[in-house]
Amino acid sequence: MISVLYVDDEPGLLELGRDFLEMTGDFKVDLQESAVAALEHLATHTYDAIIADYQMPVMDGLEFLRQVRLHYGQVPFILFTGRGREEVVILALNDGADYYLQKGGEPQSQFAELAHKIRLAVHRRQADLALEESERRYRDVVETQTEFISRFKPDGTHVFVNEAYCRYFKKPRDEIVGHRFIPEIPADDRARIGRHLASLTKDHPTADIEHRIVMADGTIHWHWWSDHAIFDESGRLVEYQSVGKDITDRKRAEEALREREHRLETLGMSIPGAIYQFVLTPDGKYHFLYVCGRWKELFGVAPEDAAVSSESTFAAILPEDVPEVNRTIALSASTRELWHCEFRTRVNGKIRWVLGRSLPEQPRRDGSILWNGVLIDITGRKQAEEELKKSENLYRAIFDNTGAATIIIAPDTTILLANAGWEKLTGVPRADQEKKLSWTVFIDKDDVERMKQYHYARRKDTSLAPKVYECRVIDAKKTVHNCFVHVDMITGTKNSVASLVDITERRRAEDELRAAYEQLTAAEEELQAQFDELKFNQQKIRESEEKYRSIIENLQDAFYRTDLKGNLILVSPSFALELGYDSVDEVLGKNVADDFYFNPADRDLFLKKLAETGELDEYRVLIKKRDGSPMAISVASHIYHDEMNNPAGVEGMIHILKENGETAEPDKK
Repeated sequence: MISVLYVDDEPGLLELGRDFLEMTGDFKVDLQESAVAALEHLATHTYDAIIADYQMPVMDGLEFLRQVRLHYGQVPFILFTGRGREEVVILALNDGADYYLQKGGEPQSQFAELAHKIRLAVHRRQADLALEESERRYRDVVETQTEFISRFKPDGTHVFVNEAYCRYFKKPRDEIVGHRFIPEIPADDRARIGRHLASLTKDHPTADIEHRIVMADGTIHWHWWSDHAIFDESGRLVEYQSVGKDITDRKRAEEALREREHRLETLGMSIPGAIYQFVLTPDGKYHFLYVCGRWKELFGVAPEDAAVSSESTFAAILPEDVPEVNRTIALSASTRELWHCEFRTRVNGKIRWVLGRSLPEQPRRDGSILWNGVLIDITGRKQAEEELKKSENLYRAIFDNTGAATIIIAPDTTILLANAGWEKLTGVPRADQEKKLSWTVFIDKDDVERMKQYHYARRKDTSLAPKVYECRVIDAKKTVHNCFVHVDMITGTKNSVASLVDITERRRAEDELRAAYEQLTAAEEELQAQFDELKFNQQKIRESEEKYRSIIENLQDAFYRTDLKGNLILVSPSFALELGYDSVDEVLGKNVADDFYFNPADRDLFLKKLAETGELDEYRVLIKKRDGSPMAISVASHIYHDEMNNPAGVEGMIHILKENGETAEPDKK
């Protein structure tokens, strides 16, 4: 749309001219009825063209033209008047009018001609402005830019050099132009430059080259040149035009970058993971700017491919882990805190655990956020943790289900861990004891000092304190329990494990036996038998004490575990030996009902009772030994569950009823 200012003292003609011009759709016309008003209007408005009448009051069209040229430059100006004198035309053109158009005749053709003149004047002015701008730009390019510009003949004679060229080589222009000026160039590069210039043809006249030059002070600099061969109409080479610059700093930076990338690559390959730069753009897209190291091992993607697209890298992350990765990235971006995330990848069917750690930088100008970080393969650590967890679960099950009262003790006598047996013995919930109470609060005052001496002595040297001794335990109801204690250090720690067996009932039986002995002095044979039995029991206790090497070895009774089908999958060695077998391996896998119950139907009764109550205590069962002979036992059992809380089998403690001749009949209660 061309903007036009139309000035005339005839309002009717102004309106008619505006209507016609704007009807074409190419013009937007403003009207003024005097040259004076038009000049005031031009102070705040600009136009692509001005149309003015010649005869106007106060200031005529020629004076108006002179004022426009004086104050507003070469804006296209058309004198549109009724006067047709030749001297007016000459004056108008001499004062700078673009066109002179005489009023009169048929209006439609007259204004069509006016529109045509306006278009010509505007387009010519635009072309002039474009040419002026182009000339200015090219002049600036040649004379003010920092690149070196030169033109030289095939024999090396320079015909033009710009100021930057002269300044760089520290020579005045007249010492270069008209002379064969060639800087010193290393021999290896001279031959290459010659081949480069010879390769320029009329069809392919332009090419770039990088080479070295020797400066006047002897230092080596790197140059980049873009050379353009100029041919005449017959195809003969007449000149070269070259644009160049010193790229020494860039070359040094590239060399430093290569060295840095080599160091990073070496570092990346020396760790079990990778180093990377990661960008989150304002539109939520991910990009890897740089990766190195064992990227392909972690994601199955070559480092150069990861830098092209992040999609293949994220595709290797397990789908269930992707939301957590995205969440932690977003959190780090919002808080500017360390990104830390553990996730899994699948490469060629193999699952790997990866630990990512990186610190975000402040947002860049475009709003994106950059992280510099590392990814570490922690698959081995995760596998070890899983194995440790399984082992802990197994030993915790044994620890919790042993018939003996067992605790793990810290160096300061604090109870770190207690099992159900200890809770039952003391009458205090484990939650109120663990990491809160000292075991000394449950020991009789006449025993506690002796036992504390043992406690501290064994931490200096295990040989300085006995592993087995007796003590008295006072429970929450102030009841005294006589106990056998077995204590040993846990290897690799300062903690100890203590296993206590309540022998109060046995001690009471011993007291009664002793009273019976005093009363039945005449029954020497029976007394001798009881004494031998007591001696035998004591010998068995001493033999058992010698075998205590771990928490399992501390057990006073036998531990067993079966699967849902009743097959034996875990048992204490003592139980196998009691049944007449040589080793545990001979009994594992056997079915309890088929191979050990003296009456297999008793197994169904046992399972029924267990299902009703969830656990059984002192349940008597008659089992058969390897030679088929019966043996009475008492069991404390419960149903154990797997990780999904589904019943997995039966486990518990076995007590062999052979010391006091208790009945061998199965429990019918």
